[in-house]
Amino acid sequence: MGGAARRRSAAGVMRLAYERVVVHTATPFVIARGGASEYTRVRVTLTDGDGVQGIGEAAPSTFYGETADTVVAALETLRPVIENGDAWALELLEAALVRTLRGNAAARMAVSAAAHDLVGKRLSAPLYRLWGLTPSATPLSSFTIAIAPTEEELARRVEQAAAYPVLKVKLGTDRDDDIIRTVRAAAPGKTIRVDANAAWTPRHALAMIERLARAGVEFVEQPLPPTDLDG
Repeated sequence: MGGAARRRSAAGVMRLAYERVVVHTATPFVIARGGASEYTRVRVTLTDGDGVQGIGEAAPSTFYGETADTVVAALETLRPVIENGDAWALELLEAALVRTLRGNAAARMAVSAAAHDLVGKRLSAPLYRLWGLTPSATPLSSFTIAIAPTEEELARRVEQAAAYPVLKVKLGTDRDDDIIRTVRAAAPGKTIRVDANAAWTPRHALAMIERLARAGVEFVEQPLPPTDLDG
């Protein structure tokens, strides 16, 4: 009994470590607010007393006021909560993270992902099995087509995404209609969704939504700025 208790105690301990990682995209990822091909992420590792590691990643966005620096600062603030918590008690851990530090979603989600990964590895089971799910019954996600400099490049990117049945197309430019025509011509049978990244006005959004509906677009994401409550 004492040995089992010690093993449970070792498994319940978590040590926090993190590192900045610079990643590069195959092509520049451009949206209405701008874009880049290099991003700084923060990889979070939680290690239990038996040496099992769970890994998560923070992908901060300046649109939400987060950077790699804010993630690192948040992780240090959260360190006592993480390292004094019970690694098996995932819901209690996440509630404690929120109580300790509001906002800073990228940092908290990285810790959450690492903790869930740790539990799955301990039990030698993927998370979807722990949650009672099956991949064959989950909704299809989408492959994002970023804004391209030319219609030819845009068509090439759509062709490269041939394996993905659902495309999410970034809009918010002065050539949105051309973008949709190009994507629809290159992928006539695919489900298309669009994301304007808050670049439209209410009047423009209404006009665009009508044209997008005629092009068979499934839905529009984030057409207006989040502060435009009247729109």
